[in-house]
Amino acid sequence: MRLSKAQKLCAVILALALGALVVDRVFLGYEIASPDQAAAGDTRDSRRTPPDPSAASFDPLESTFGQPLTERLEAMGISYGLDPTDTRDAFRLSPGWMADCRRKAPAGQHLTPAERFIRDHQLLAVILTPDADSAAIDGNCLFVGEKLDGFELISVSEHSAAFESGGERVVLKLTKGK
Repeated sequence: MRLSKAQKLCAVILALALGALVVDRVFLGYEIASPDQAAAGDTRDSRRTPPDPSAASFDPLESTFGQPLTERLEAMGISYGLDPTDTRDAFRLSPGWMADCRRKAPAGQHLTPAERFIRDHQLLAVILTPDADSAAIDGNCLFVGEKLDGFELISVSEHSAAFESGGERVVLKLTKGK
């Protein structure tokens, strides 16, 4: 049986990994060899004394003795003047990442809901899967059957997404990137 280059490469990598494991366990050694031997206790040095908050050189950002991470982060946010209630969704796309392609209606012109929907929303991507088709509109993912501004997503194709509301049908099409 002949081995291909890929199979030979995998065998060499496996042999190197096994060799490294043997060297690590046999020659380098480590006093904890299994989870049963590991301790789950506090690993901080108990001989160290906590800092004195009344001292002139006390800095709450540097003093982390015995404080949970949440308290340290809150102290850091307060020291920088951040308001924890004024945070935005970290997973929402920044407006700077999306081109502003919204067309403005001339003053005094009345737009139908369908025209307003087309003006206000941009189709960024379509996701076609055997289970559930969806469309990325203005950075939000909508599945077929979900609504956006009163329009229900009724179908998704390779290059467009169709919406319907009150008998009006709207199709948003993918535009080429700039």
